[in-house]
Amino acid sequence: MLRAVPEGWFSSNFIVFDRAGTPIAQADLSNWREIAKLEVGGTRYEARSKGRAGKKFVLEQEDGRVVAVVEKPSV
Repeated sequence: MLRAVPEGWFSSNFIVFDRAGTPIAQADLSNWREIAKLEVGGTRYEARSKGRAGKKFVLEQEDGRVVAVVEKPSV
């Protein structure tokens, strides 16, 4: 199981630890937009909403290569 721990009391940034307690990822979440910067194993990614409706999200590597695209289900 992974454990995400905020960097501070009111922080929206997290450090992700594996079972052994080793930090394996860092997530910096934006307070204002649906965007996050992630670092996993030294590789940096950006997750953000795509389009005006904010239903689709893209995960890209630092070089712009798309790793995943997901769609948020409607209510």
